[in-house]
Amino acid sequence: PYGFAATFPRYVRKALKIVNSKTKIEVVNLGMSAINTYTIRDFVPGVIKHKPDLVLIYAGHNEYYGALGAGSTISLGNNRFLVNAIIKLREFKTTQLLQNIISGVMSLFADGKTERGTLMARMIGTGIEYDSDAFHSGISQFEGNMDDILTEFGENNIPVIIGSLTMNLKQKPFLSSYKDSQNKSAVDYFRDGLRFEEDGQFDKAKESFTRAKEYDDLRFRAPSEINEKIKYLARKHNATLLNIDSLFSANSPNGITGFNLMVDHLHPNVKGYYLIGKEYYKAIQSMNLGKIKPTDKLEQLDSFVKNNLAFTDLDSTIADIKRRMLLGSYPFVGINEPNKLLAEFTVDNFVDSLALKVQNKDVFWEDAHEILADRYLKKGEINKFMREIDAILGDRPFNEYVHAKTVEKLIDKGYFREALKYLIPLHELVQNAFTFKWLGSISLYFKDYKNAKSFLEGCLKYDKKDPQVYYNLAGAYFNLGDSDNALAALETCLKLNPNYDRAKDFIQAIKSGK
Repeated sequence: PYGFAATFPRYVRKALKIVNSKTKIEVVNLGMSAINTYTIRDFVPGVIKHKPDLVLIYAGHNEYYGALGAGSTISLGNNRFLVNAIIKLREFKTTQLLQNIISGVMSLFADGKTERGTLMARMIGTGIEYDSDAFHSGISQFEGNMDDILTEFGENNIPVIIGSLTMNLKQKPFLSSYKDSQNKSAVDYFRDGLRFEEDGQFDKAKESFTRAKEYDDLRFRAPSEINEKIKYLARKHNATLLNIDSLFSANSPNGITGFNLMVDHLHPNVKGYYLIGKEYYKAIQSMNLGKIKPTDKLEQLDSFVKNNLAFTDLDSTIADIKRRMLLGSYPFVGINEPNKLLAEFTVDNFVDSLALKVQNKDVFWEDAHEILADRYLKKGEINKFMREIDAILGDRPFNEYVHAKTVEKLIDKGYFREALKYLIPLHELVQNAFTFKWLGSISLYFKDYKNAKSFLEGCLKYDKKDPQVYYNLAGAYFNLGDSDNALAALETCLKLNPNYDRAKDFIQAIKSGK
């Protein structure tokens, strides 16, 4: 439920940027809700066109209820080759027309009810019993599609890091109808797990919790066979394998992954995402990827990354609302039960009200951060202002508008050093009169006269009609001992603005000094 702010690709990007500050590194997150290997396989040719240096994969939980999955409400059947062929045919206008006609006819028979509930609830088709045809279909679908995916990357010499899947073993089974040869169901094994853990028999507890997950008929959590396929495919295609499941177990009480690292049945909490990010980063820095250099100060880096990912109170509150929406809805509660968790959310302050507006789509996420940032700026809470802006730029690092507006606001309030944090990357994105002028003016303010001269002269290549630029340039010339050019700049300043009194005073000071 953390949206843009707390993802493991964000951790990876931040860590790479800190260690490789002089190297431009772009990390593109292609993760999307409710997709599985059908969508990923469809993405691959487009990904390859961009010639990535490395691809990171963490996928497999959505093979049953993700789009086109074996048990999804959005399905084209369980024939993998047919489904992939239809996906490929979408590129042709005839197929698009046919799809639109079918959708139109189907809508005539709709019952008119408004779709309610979370995306997770809407994607649920039917329960899938352990060892059933549909159960094995999901595993075959994953293996076949992932084999194709890794083959394509391999043929194009693109290295891949793939992680095994982790999940919350402490989540009570959603649907318990299957019974094994011992006449025990998912719920029976879950109760066994609780009892064994209470008795201190942690290995038996983990085994029982795992079996409970395996027998859960609502297959949101991938079966153990998916992880076996991941390990097999990593070996087959020489991909780097990360055992994320073991990582989470090692960081959980009694070696059993639960709500300590998970927010629900399979989505990690912030701490969990950071664990995954750190593990992927460690693997990246051990690879030979040209300009990317390693560091042996991983714990210091980890601490610095976590403190600089700009996950604000606003993001935390939005996540809390989303968590309540998810855990208070089917299948976590009965299908027609009201969402008590969401009803218990109270608006106690401005951040709460803003978060609710974001969730209700009354305010865009980016705008909400900007509204809150401006509120902090008016109060003089500059660090909080910058943190809200950093949240936006963490997701939109190439947004020139946000950079420029932030610089203007900080300069207007006299926060010149803070403005440089946004002005320097803006200048790297786009060089224009604005960036040259303010880099020069701020350099002058901090008595860095050489850089002030260089930037202000650079500004004149874009704009020769700004009297303030000539006035500041005169200051740089004068402090570098060049009174003649200082006077010339001041005279140009006065031609552009005859009422520029400070320029008149400066001329008098220079002449009297002679």
